[in-house]
Amino acid sequence: MTDVQKPLASAAKVVKAKNRIVLDEEGSYVENKLTGERMKVRIERDTFVFDVHYDNGEKGVITLDSGAGASVWPERERRDVPMLPKREGLRMCAANGTEIKNFGRKLIMFRGDKCSLGGPSTTETRGLGGPRTTETCFSGRV
Repeated sequence: MTDVQKPLASAAKVVKAKNRIVLDEEGSYVENKLTGERMKVRIERDTFVFDVHYDNGEKGVITLDSGAGASVWPERERRDVPMLPKREGLRMCAANGTEIKNFGRKLIMFRGDKCSLGGPSTTETRGLGGPRTTETCFSGRV
């Protein structure tokens, strides 16, 4: 059975939620096109990630995935957030072709680290699915 090991944010979903993604060796960020707020994106192990603070006070790291059509989280993380019914018809598979099990959806609230690359001065930015939230599909072992 397949399990994702870390949270992955779909770059396509991030852009669809009225954000702009800038990936550059001099500074990368996600910018909300409505508010101008920027969330810092950094490189970790040759992948783009962003640091977040969840609404329960925990910190986390989310990988920005340009090849994903859905954002996914490991089932074992954020057990404090209620599970919503899964989106019918959604099928996911890993880059190697193995199926990723879909156990349902959760509404994850987080704040990203601010970006100090010019532009509007902000102390922090909000989740990628609109102000303060992002909807994710959860995957993991049963």
